[in-house]
Amino acid sequence: MVGTLWPGEFDERTAYRVQSEPYMQDNDQQLLDLASVIDVPGAFSAAERRRAEQLTADKRILVALRAFDAGFTQVLAAGPQLLRRWENADPTDSKQYCGKAVITAALDARRVGVNTPVSAALLAAAAPAYLSSAQRATAPEDWFERAISYSTTLMHGATACLTPVAGGMGQVAGWVTADYLYQCALQMRRTAPIPDQAWQALLDHHDPRESRFLGESAVRWNRPEKAIKFYEKAATAGDGWAACELADLLDADDRAGEAITVLQMFVEGQPGPKVTLSPTRQSVRSELVSKLAGLLIGEDRIDDMRRLADAHGKSAATWFVDMLLDHGMTAELRQRADAGDWEASRWLTTSLQAHGRVDELEERADAGESLAQVRLAELLARQGQLDRLRRRADAGDRASQHHLAFLLAKKGRVGELRRRAKAGNQSAANRLVELLSTHARTDEALAWLRPNLVDWHAAKEVIEVLVQDQRTTDALAALRLYADSGEMWAAVRLNELLVDLCRVDELRLRAKAGDWDANKRLLDLLVAQNREDELRQRADDGDAKAADRLVDLLIDQDRVEVAITVLQTQADAGVWEAAYRLVDLLVELDRVDEAIAWLQPRADSGAWEAAHERDRQTRLKFFVTQDPGVRSSFCTTAHKRLADLLAEHGRIDELRRRADSGDTVAAYVLVDLLAETGQADELSQMADAGNLEAADKLSELLLTRGQVDEAIAVLRSLIENGSPFATSRLINVLADHRRLDELEQEVNAGTSGAAERWMELRGFVPRRRRPDPRDRVYETGGYRETP
Repeated sequence: MVGTLWPGEFDERTAYRVQSEPYMQDNDQQLLDLASVIDVPGAFSAAERRRAEQLTADKRILVALRAFDAGFTQVLAAGPQLLRRWENADPTDSKQYCGKAVITAALDARRVGVNTPVSAALLAAAAPAYLSSAQRATAPEDWFERAISYSTTLMHGATACLTPVAGGMGQVAGWVTADYLYQCALQMRRTAPIPDQAWQALLDHHDPRESRFLGESAVRWNRPEKAIKFYEKAATAGDGWAACELADLLDADDRAGEAITVLQMFVEGQPGPKVTLSPTRQSVRSELVSKLAGLLIGEDRIDDMRRLADAHGKSAATWFVDMLLDHGMTAELRQRADAGDWEASRWLTTSLQAHGRVDELEERADAGESLAQVRLAELLARQGQLDRLRRRADAGDRASQHHLAFLLAKKGRVGELRRRAKAGNQSAANRLVELLSTHARTDEALAWLRPNLVDWHAAKEVIEVLVQDQRTTDALAALRLYADSGEMWAAVRLNELLVDLCRVDELRLRAKAGDWDANKRLLDLLVAQNREDELRQRADDGDAKAADRLVDLLIDQDRVEVAITVLQTQADAGVWEAAYRLVDLLVELDRVDEAIAWLQPRADSGAWEAAHERDRQTRLKFFVTQDPGVRSSFCTTAHKRLADLLAEHGRIDELRRRADSGDTVAAYVLVDLLAETGQADELSQMADAGNLEAADKLSELLLTRGQVDEAIAVLRSLIENGSPFATSRLINVLADHRRLDELEQEVNAGTSGAAERWMELRGFVPRRRRPDPRDRVYETGGYRETP
């Protein structure tokens, strides 16, 4: 016989007692003295929890697993009692029906996002909304105290519908709902509307820390007027994100002036009532500034926009420049450019360049304006004004040095380029080398090649000329110079040239030094030369890529069995690239049974977890070395490869057996296969057994067959089981099939996106959204020519 007993009751019946005292449970103690006691932990281990989660067809287990306010066994024992106490309250007993109203108010508060203990004030204000007129009229004066007594009564000594939370010694700060009851309420009241009075109670008595989150909930429940109030409270407390959302709602309600005032309180600190601002992160401030700019531009409030641009630099100034251009106010743009406004300066210098105003550009460039220096150098080069470019280049103007070098090269001025290159001018050195190379003066160009003077583009041009002229010794020397300085292009080209010249020894040295490209090319060369012994030696030394290339060589020689032996050796050593190539090779040879037999013990042993870790390390190595040869070919686990193999070859019974034995990967693959082959009945059976993936695929399959009602039923079951993706799909299905009543139920459930789709189908004008000024800047480039 097996029985269970709470620890407290066991201790009470087995505790030491004075023998002379009467003891009403003496028989219990004698019986328990004969028992073999097995202590059951109060919480599941991780493995036990995983196994329990697979039994989701039993909704009681699912709900108990989601409860955290009491142990799993306590919830299973007391949960049904909690549910009965809430649902079956006597409608004629004021203590019971008022208690039920208080419990429902607390559950709905949690439904809409209240995560802190609900206060007595909130419950007292909200509970009457859940009572009939007659019940409110006949309720006693102490109805709330009686209701709290009813809702906090412990069931089976384990838990109550509401549990008090201390606000101090002997003080109650509020109450929290039982997790089990809340999980049930999420299903039973999911589409029940929240009464207006309950929303008002939430607005009047919520924890200020939750204002923004309740505002978001009010939007989802299609209560924009309440959302505005919640956001106002959050914004007044200094929440910048709430201010952004509030501004959107006000603007959508044609209250742009109020939206501007709210944003100005954060961005400028004025006008409007004084608020205590919390520290505002840069991302929040950027959003506030852009929203305010969009409103000011849309309302054509140029004075406010000027103040915003003056206070917030580059971003706001860019939009203000656009605004001034729209109004043709070029004089003010010049004034702002003269005052150091970078965006105005960008517009002005570009405009001056377009109109060829060299003197004015030079005046601004001489004053140290960097944009003017760049635009002036471009203009002088375009006009071919060598003397003015020389003068500015000699004065240290880098933009002029750059454009002068191009102009000198175009005119073939080798002597002047050489003189400037000797002085350390990199632009002149680059153009000089290119010019000499073009005119077949390769030796002279070669003498200038130095990584800190001549860039890769010019150096590469000279080196390619050397290769074409078969001056490989000079080309190799130049490439080594640049490769040793860290230039990747030079290392790759050097390795390529070493292969062409069959310089195997140097290639080995570079590979040994960690050059991944050299190693790859060395292996290619060894394969091309049939150097099996060296490839085998490198593979035995732990070079997985060498083993892979050895297999390539063996397959090319039709020595497949030897290749399989190499792969097996590598796989047994833990090289998962070899393991999966072995499987692929066996499948390619139509030896599927052998591949499956090899995979099964690896999948069952748990070695696939090591593959995941190895995959992570290899990907890390890839990002560190930038080695395109390093690929995560083994990112698929043994479970997944085996399941895919069974599915590809139609071995559905074996796949089904693995899924039934607890292989979750096989279960996923089986679900996909059933969906692809249209086997709705088996998908339905799996869904009924609690397989959420099967239910998800079943809903898709039913929709493709036009079985909308059945698909909606499946989606609703998914939602009840907590699927995060089913809600959005359900909204789309209901909207696409114009199921307005059901869509309205989802609005009542607070389902994200339901309110927007419901209003759209009812013909309401969608919320007006201002164009984001950041998009406008992207399109215009932030400047235009003078009108």
